[in-house]
Amino acid sequence: FDPVRLVALLGHPLVRAGAARLGWLDQVRRLDLVLRGPGLVPGWGGVSARIAERAADSKGRGHAEAEAIGDWWGDVAAGLGTALAPFAAGVPAPPSVLLGALQAALGWLTGEGAWTGHAGRALSELFDRWALAKGDGPALVAPADFPAMLADLLSGESVRPPYGGHPRLFIWGLLEARLQRADVMILGGLDEGRWPQQQSPDPWLAPGIRRMLGLAAPERQQGAAAHDFAGAFAAREVVVTRAQRSGGDPAVASRFWLRLAALAGELPEARLDEQSVVALAGMLDVPPGVSTPAEKPHPAPPLAARPDRISVTGVDQLARDPFAFYAAKILRLSELDPLSSGPDAKWFGIRVHKFLQDWQTAGLTEAAFDIELAALRADPALDSLASAFWLPRIEPSLRWAAERVWASRDERWPVANEVRGERIVDGILLFGTADRVDQTADGTLAIVDYKTGAAPSAKSTGEGLNSQLGLLGLLAQEAGLGDLAPEIVDAFEYWELKRDRKKDVDGAVKAIRGQKPKPATAAAVVERACEVFGDLMARYLLGQEPFVPGDTGKRYADFDHLMRRDEWFGRGDADDSATEVGAA
Repeated sequence: FDPVRLVALLGHPLVRAGAARLGWLDQVRRLDLVLRGPGLVPGWGGVSARIAERAADSKGRGHAEAEAIGDWWGDVAAGLGTALAPFAAGVPAPPSVLLGALQAALGWLTGEGAWTGHAGRALSELFDRWALAKGDGPALVAPADFPAMLADLLSGESVRPPYGGHPRLFIWGLLEARLQRADVMILGGLDEGRWPQQQSPDPWLAPGIRRMLGLAAPERQQGAAAHDFAGAFAAREVVVTRAQRSGGDPAVASRFWLRLAALAGELPEARLDEQSVVALAGMLDVPPGVSTPAEKPHPAPPLAARPDRISVTGVDQLARDPFAFYAAKILRLSELDPLSSGPDAKWFGIRVHKFLQDWQTAGLTEAAFDIELAALRADPALDSLASAFWLPRIEPSLRWAAERVWASRDERWPVANEVRGERIVDGILLFGTADRVDQTADGTLAIVDYKTGAAPSAKSTGEGLNSQLGLLGLLAQEAGLGDLAPEIVDAFEYWELKRDRKKDVDGAVKAIRGQKPKPATAAAVVERACEVFGDLMARYLLGQEPFVPGDTGKRYADFDHLMRRDEWFGRGDADDSATEVGAA
């Protein structure tokens, strides 16, 4: 039960058709949200475990959805699980038993929907023939082989609509077309080898011997095809068509087509309301109303619609790309994780943070480190690719971080992890969470942020594009982080947990210190972050400045399609000609 196939099955149009379908689809959509992201164990047990895990995580995404579908999924698992028990057993069984399990599952999902209509009747007849011929097939079939057997049986069936399915449209064969007439006749398939059909020579009898025996010549079928063509071509209105390509290769026009084109000469192009058919066909590819490219968006919602709370990472997002902040925090849009996805960069970062958090909670000992490392290796979200490539690279980085903590225990020691702080500034709630807080020997604090990718540079901090650690320092000094009392922060560090191929090291520490114009001291980092936050707050949160897209360069961002970036990027500054967009 792969998530993509499971959601597709439960959302099939035949499932729960009728008055109960809308409520059923609401539950299927909730299940779709819960199953997104890596770490899903295949099977009924894995889906149930994911729902229970999300329901227990009150802070995680999908908490409300998981609680809402708990009872519903229990009914689904019980109903389908009971019907499909022979498949779940995993042992060879008679084909009739597996067929009966499939029929029971279809009945539980669709009621009579799977057996109605001409397609349903054809399926029912196939199953009946299979049940009657059960003694002619294998005695036992492995559940894993049953889908291939079913696919072979279904591939040999043709489902045709009943006679008179449409009052005005008919699809006839050659014999039916000889006996009937219609106002408009469409002669299709005039390609060589199809009409007339390709004739192969008789491998046993020469043409002369066939004539002596009184047998019909092979060319007679071509004559009959020409007779059928001439009869159908004499209708009141005729459309003759052929395929220019067949199976990906160019198709050759039939001799009927070539002869007709030679006799007719250059026919005038058909016209409809003074417009050529070619021009009308070309207009299908031109969407109406988008001939003018979009301008650079300037959404300017009213003050009441602007948020009165912002995180320290949200400040960096607002500084880099105001439109992304507008889409994420005001429109409340976010990218969904794909269904049935493997571990990605985001998951790697979250998992490393959890590893270090759990290790610090367990006491920062070597034994606790080994326990957490074993849990990481056994994480069900790690697929074969991540286990082969990512895990061998991250383990040395984690050991490097542990050895660095142990080596500096006389100078500083971690006292808190994943601690939250908040403070109200001019009516705006500023909040944030520190990955780790260390207490130094002189009583001051050091704030550490873990990075599994490249850490921001001190230069970008000086330019106001990375104020996260500086604002965390402000919260630590003014209001305290977690249970820690307000204290001076004397160090800000990014710990890069990745291998440096040039220096062959498994991690690096980037302290936000440096030469001018970069911040030279921790106090300067906090002061610069306060300046950036005050400016952004005055312009965007307390003011009326529009949220224009930032300069993301060639990097694709989550909201590029929403801002229609490809239509205006590279055409110069469109700020003056753009129109403000309201908050609606």
